Amino acid sequence: MQNKITIIAVIVIILSLGIISAIVYKQRATIIDSSLKAGQAIIEFFPLGESKKPTWSSTSTKDGLSPSSDNTNTGFDNSNMFNKPAWEKITNLPIVGASVLNLSQASNTAIYLEKETGNIFMLKNGVGEPIRISNVTILEVFDVYFGLNKNKNIGAIVRFPKDNQLESILLTIDLGKQSNSTTSDSLPIITKQALKTSIIAYTVSPKKDQVLYLEDLGNRVAVYVTDFSFKNSQIIKVLPFKDWVISWPEENTAVFQTKTNSQSVGSLYYLSLKNKSFRRVGNGILGFTVNANPDVKKIVYSVSTGNSFDFIYRELASGKSNTFTPKTLPEKCLWFDSQALVCAVAERLPKATYPDDWYKGKLSFKDNLWIYYGESGKSSRLYDLVGENSNLDLLPQARDGLNNFYFTDKTTGILYRLNGGRIFEP
Repeated sequence: MQNKITIIAVIVIILSLGIISAIVYKQRATIIDSSLKAGQAIIEFFPLGESKKPTWSSTSTKDGLSPSSDNTNTGFDNSNMFNKPAWEKITNLPIVGASVLNLSQASNTAIYLEKETGNIFMLKNGVGEPIRISNVTILEVFDVYFGLNKNKNIGAIVRFPKDNQLESILLTIDLGKQSNSTTSDSLPIITKQALKTSIIAYTVSPKKDQVLYLEDLGNRVAVYVTDFSFKNSQIIKVLPFKDWVISWPEENTAVFQTKTNSQSVGSLYYLSLKNKSFRRVGNGILGFTVNANPDVKKIVYSVSTGNSFDFIYRELASGKSNTFTPKTLPEKCLWFDSQALVCAVAERLPKATYPDDWYKGKLSFKDNLWIYYGESGKSSRLYDLVGENSNLDLLPQARDGLNNFYFTDKTTGILYRLNGGRIFEP
């Protein structure tokens, strides 16, 4: 009898333990599931922590982690961009310059000039194989500026050395005359126009429909604005100094920088194309190179500091500034929106005289791609260049409406593209 009672007691104990274990397991599973959901929520809130792929929203957050952009509303089906590699080699031969034009029925078309031949190529809608659209041979091209005239024909200002000076010609390319044949006879009709040898600098408007240029007047320089026919030039200003670096980031404002180095101070000026005022924005900074944002209210700039330099973001109206790390030169950046930049950043910065030694080719960088947020001062590694791409010293060329970023390698001149459809998730 005693043995039966003992056996029954053991069975009851075993069953009780089983029930308790089942309850605990279920509660544990619930806790784990809740924890996983909470962890996923954290990852979704800070998407850089999981995949290093920022998820852009249409409005900026207060901490600057989400710059303003909406990749899905582009008017172009970018689903095929997901089939592309994130980093893509576009050319096998060196190029001189690249841009992006919105052609009729072919928006976001990349266009570039091949250095060895002077021929011009384009990628319609930024996809497919490059198409040659010119057979005008121009050797030793120095630089090129692309745009569109009033008839939506492509304009290319090409500069090249001749008789110890730089000469310029304007090529106008009428794509409407192109046939489906691949022979040279079927290439678009191209007209050539010689430009003044006294023109010493060019820059193109944000809409790619106008040109601002500087004409050397001896000890002064005249500033003109014209369309891509060069038939309606309007003088804007005459300046007593002519050694400028110019850009045109905002429709009504051109940016003028004095050329500088690590031992001399530089200045920054804004030229209003509305009222023709010329005002100084910054002054007295060693090694001062500048990249102004699309509304010219913010800039990034470099400051020489002995054997290195600082990389600084500044809001001009408020004076608020942030010093970025890791540092890079402003010339190696493209603005993503009004306060965020995508930049090529050296894996390691050797001690040197900046920016002089880099410009002179005494050193080169091994770049990766980073994104910087001006308002918060934060930065994040965007894409690592590895393998055969690990020795690239990148120069930004253009960004299209699909958030594809074009770069050339400073050493080889080869054109590359960071494909936005793979990096910036819609």
